[in-house]
Amino acid sequence: MGVDARSEGGAARVSVYGRRFRLCVSGLAIVATALMLAPMVARHGFDSVDATSVLYVLVAASFGVSGAFVWARRSWSAIGALLTAFAIVWAGTFLMTQATSPLVFTLGGVLRNLWYFVFAVILLSFPTGRLASVGDRLIVGVILIAGLPLEIARLLFFESPGGPANVFLAWPSPHAAHMVGTGQRVLFVGAVAALLALLVKRWVTATDPRRRALLPALAGAPLFVFGAVIGCIRLVSRVLRSGISWSSWAVVRRLRLCATHLPVHFATHR
Repeated sequence: MGVDARSEGGAARVSVYGRRFRLCVSGLAIVATALMLAPMVARHGFDSVDATSVLYVLVAASFGVSGAFVWARRSWSAIGALLTAFAIVWAGTFLMTQATSPLVFTLGGVLRNLWYFVFAVILLSFPTGRLASVGDRLIVGVILIAGLPLEIARLLFFESPGGPANVFLAWPSPHAAHMVGTGQRVLFVGAVAALLALLVKRWVTATDPRRRALLPALAGAPLFVFGAVIGCIRLVSRVLRSGISWSSWAVVRRLRLCATHLPVHFATHR
């Protein structure tokens, strides 16, 4: 009896700590989302807030609310935590790229690529939140390498044309920065192609119940590809800025819709 009581007490404490951790992380996502437009408004007033900025806030809010809902309803799945992490990355890096501090601005530009990594994990691990195969881990690993280490390597040679200085700049060389950027794009496009092929294969070989469970991930895959294409265009050229702005609207809107459908899936599929 004594052993059973201690075991139950330990499980209860773990459960309480888990709930507290979930509340803290979800609270962080809410605070980061609420502050996204604060620097913009503080410097230039409400007139500086455009529709695209509001849409970015809605993306963070949708992922944050979806994450809290799924995390509370399906504690066995890591998808809720991943959705919340996406909201924190999205909102946090949006804030960092508005900073006047060169260090914060540069780090925000690097960490901004993390959303690709987190979203890839969500798609490949849905609905359990756990990467099941070596192929899954390889794909997300390549995306992470392209988004973080190689981006830092590119910034060693990239001289910012305006705004806060690039604190990682060691040796200005447009050619070297372009070469590293090309390597990023090659890895990224290859990983996205592999991700899409893997999701299609799972869909084709799955049973009907499994296909219903995979629907949100399959719906999110083309959006991820579309976002990756826009990211590549941004790296390639600054000339298409107007086209990028329009395309960013489409990416953000579809990401938000994908996030808001996930809680419905978890509520209706057991």
